[in-house]
Amino acid sequence: MSAIDLEERIEELEHSIDTFFVLWGACQVFFMQVGFSMLEIGCVQSNCTINVLMKNIFDVTISVITWGLVGDAMAFGGSADSLGI
Repeated sequence: MSAIDLEERIEELEHSIDTFFVLWGACQVFFMQVGFSMLEIGCVQSNCTINVLMKNIFDVTISVITWGLVGDAMAFGGSADSLGI
């Protein structure tokens, strides 16, 4: 195994670790969102439950779109033209 092969494998490993860290963080954020939804539902009357859930779904949707348009480029150093896709 040459030094170049070793450097390439290290870069692949670093990329894999970075990807895992971002996905793990995203999963934690979504679970926090679910927990906060349950907290809000417990604090309102039962007839307002649907309104609270729709507000939280809207919040997640806007967050995902914003991440795709802005956050991905900031996190991984790409351009905003790529839309993170």
